[in-house]
Amino acid sequence: MNDVTDFANSVTRFRLSVITFVSETIHILKNLLMQTYYKQAMIIDDDPVDRFILRRNLKKANIASEIIEASTGINALNILTHYSLNRQEPPELIFLDINMPVLNGFEFLDTIEQLSKGFNNRCRIVITSASENEVDRKKALSYKSVIGYLEKPVQEEALLELKEQVRLNHAS
Repeated sequence: MNDVTDFANSVTRFRLSVITFVSETIHILKNLLMQTYYKQAMIIDDDPVDRFILRRNLKKANIASEIIEASTGINALNILTHYSLNRQEPPELIFLDINMPVLNGFEFLDTIEQLSKGFNNRCRIVITSASENEVDRKKALSYKSVIGYLEKPVQEEALLELKEQVRLNHAS
């Protein structure tokens, strides 16, 4: 009878250690999945509702630790110039609306490409647009620093797919 009891106790301890191991592994994997990919992201969009939705979904998807917002392309260039003058790293990821007044997304991209070649190596840009125009999409994706094109309003699922795409690109 003692042998049976000892065996049952051993099986119980083994089961508990397996459950603990699996639980700890799941916890570690969840933490890895929830880690942010970027220190800073910037949203450049003239529509406050689109900025709000994107900011909320960026937080849900854990894309960046800090999110900076600019309501115009000019405002964004001023922020980026401030970073440069103070020798600070620019945001690693920019979500850029195409259709904005004064300085549209394409003009912003042209300006950034002319300002600093080093900027293009440190920052990636994702175009956000309500336009389903294939010409706009192809033109946007032709820029070296552009890594994606997302339709607005930008959903959390699209950001998670982008996060996975970035992870796979870093792994290869």
